[in-house]
Amino acid sequence: MTYAYLGNWIQQQSDDAKVDKPGAAERLGAARALQTKLAAILEGDAPLDIFVRWKPLKDQTQGWHPDLNAGIRQNIRPFLLAGDVGKKGAGLFRTVSLALKDKDRGTEPTGGKDLVGNRWNDVHLTLATKRKFITHNFKLPILEIYLIK
Repeated sequence: MTYAYLGNWIQQQSDDAKVDKPGAAERLGAARALQTKLAAILEGDAPLDIFVRWKPLKDQTQGWHPDLNAGIRQNIRPFLLAGDVGKKGAGLFRTVSLALKDKDRGTEPTGGKDLVGNRWNDVHLTLATKRKFITHNFKLPILEIYLIK
């Protein structure tokens, strides 16, 4: 969608703007802004990344590669954090679909992984940090994770 469908729309609006069709320049600007936001989500750098709290840090995705088993909140979070284009708090959606919380109710299962004790959802790792975990299998102290936000 980011490049094919939206790219065709941008080309059409660009052609319309060249012949001074009313509203084409505004639509072109909005479409380019949307394409920039979608490209940032595809890249997946913080804070537009997907963080799945129950996966080990070395298994966190790079870029927008949703895991269907991760749940809707995890997978749509980047779209909600990309900035509002319409309704406040809706991100790139028309309406507010889900209320995201920094922390879910309850606690993480015992014997857990790297983030034991709390259900932290609003954790953002940079792509460089994720690559270090994958290539070098680093163990990052839990405190540093929260400082990366």
